[in-house]
Amino acid sequence: MYRDPINGPVCLNHTDRLAVAHCCVCRRPVCRECLVEGDGFKCCSQECLEKARASTIQAEIVDRNRQRVEAKQAKSKTVKWIILIIVLLLLFAFRGTILGFYHNSIEPIFKKKQQVVQQTVQEFNQKNIQKDRIRRNKKMNDLERQGL
Repeated sequence: MYRDPINGPVCLNHTDRLAVAHCCVCRRPVCRECLVEGDGFKCCSQECLEKARASTIQAEIVDRNRQRVEAKQAKSKTVKWIILIIVLLLLFAFRGTILGFYHNSIEPIFKKKQQVVQQTVQEFNQKNIQKDRIRRNKKMNDLERQGL
């Protein structure tokens, strides 16, 4: 008696039967008789079905933790923006005080230092002008002595 060859994957336990599914955990091919179904999973054994259920529970835990972390991050961003807005509002509200402090306390110091620098530069220039006059007079006296 001749049998047609089976086209496609065959069951892991029954090599003469065509596989109808692959185990969702270990990916082994299984026939209708070996198939274990539960909670929407198609598995090759009860052990693989329990692993699939456990992984679903673990995935739900991970998903809940991820959602908590995302919620905390969103709150953190909101708090940071609120703090930034408050700081900017305070700076805007006290800009007169800050500018007044600058004009009354800091600006006079800068002006005084600027005056000192200008005075020092003027004194330096005057000394250089005097030195140049002395050199020029000395040169003129030397030229007159030589008769030129």
